[in-house]
Amino acid sequence: MDSTILNLAIALTLRDALTSQLDNAISRLGRMEGVTDDVRRRLNELGNVTIAGGILAGAGIAGLNATMDAIDTCVERYSELEDAQLVLENKAFGKSLVDPKQADEIAAMSAEAQAAAMRIGANTTFDSPEIMNSMTALVKGGSDIEAVINGMAEANANFAQVNRVSAESTADGTVQMASGFGLVGDEIMQAMEFVNQYADATISDSLDIQQAMGNVAGMASNIWGGRKSIDVAKETIALTAVTTNVVGDERAAATYTRNFLERANMSEDRMSDTHVAAMKKAGWMDSAGHSAFIDYKTGMLKDIYELEKIIEDGKKGLSEHEFANVLNAVFQDQGGKVASALALTGELDLAKVDAGAGNALSIEDQVAREMGLLSNIKDSYEESKNNLMITLGEPFAAPQKAFYTGLKDIMGELSAFFALHPEMTQFIAAMAGG
Repeated sequence: MDSTILNLAIALTLRDALTSQLDNAISRLGRMEGVTDDVRRRLNELGNVTIAGGILAGAGIAGLNATMDAIDTCVERYSELEDAQLVLENKAFGKSLVDPKQADEIAAMSAEAQAAAMRIGANTTFDSPEIMNSMTALVKGGSDIEAVINGMAEANANFAQVNRVSAESTADGTVQMASGFGLVGDEIMQAMEFVNQYADATISDSLDIQQAMGNVAGMASNIWGGRKSIDVAKETIALTAVTTNVVGDERAAATYTRNFLERANMSEDRMSDTHVAAMKKAGWMDSAGHSAFIDYKTGMLKDIYELEKIIEDGKKGLSEHEFANVLNAVFQDQGGKVASALALTGELDLAKVDAGAGNALSIEDQVAREMGLLSNIKDSYEESKNNLMITLGEPFAAPQKAFYTGLKDIMGELSAFFALHPEMTQFIAAMAGG
């Protein structure tokens, strides 16, 4: 089959190269006055016959039959991708699909989506329909189709591959991270890297952290609104991963991180008397009522590295019991678990966790290494062949659609005829039976 498909590709290429003059002549004849529709149809068929004629001359009847089978296979491959693309278009464009004014723009965007799906499919362990389905999931999650094409789909697929799951299953987490933190373009892939790196540096699971970011991303972005989105994402992911070591669950850790940030960002006028007393006992509030956690020059919460040092300093001079009471009063139960994680030293000190994260192999390098495995090289070859078949099958799909549509109409008319004339059915059955 492989050689037949390649022969088909060569035949089509030669046909384009050798018969351009014939095509031009056909086109000119078709535009002449007085030419009937039937003649025009026959002229157009002449151009198509040159394909079959070229194959027939070079390979004989057997080669022609094999090539026709190859064309059917190519059309099937194209149909699989076309089906996935149809669903994507429905979700991405909605009612715009029936607006003639937007037809060209939608067609161009759909072509970009198809090209992206085929490219990503060839460079990962997923095939192009799977990538197209993941694009649909990203769009359904609320992402713009242009953002999906221009990096989000690839980042999502790479992350899914190294975590051994489908690209469709990680789409929701990818959307929530991107929208929650306000990430665009390459920042999405960077955030995915942080998830994997900090998971590797702690006991966390990268998939669970990614899925949990929707619990905390919006709050973190609001509190740290004046900072770069990617820095907010990095520190939120790091804090969630470190907290997982204390609570043992990534989703709970993300929720606790959200509560910790909200409590740390509180001004004195929003605090209870117990809260204020605990802040002063730990040295986290001055006589003017200023919180040590807030940078009053910017009006924003300080970064996690400054917060870590403040909390560690507050622990000094307090017994374990006293410190636990302070954390509970200031951050309450859930936020207090995050603060206690920041107070830990040794392997869970942020500097050491950062060092471990920085030593993790990048997702891009992991994908490249995986694609070098013999099994994946074979899969990549199959996907490249699949892409070739999709490309070859597309121009043959339209004539087949027209053929089967016409055949369906004929079948409908025959069904109605035989329903009205059961004696004909009986006669044909008798003839067939001898």
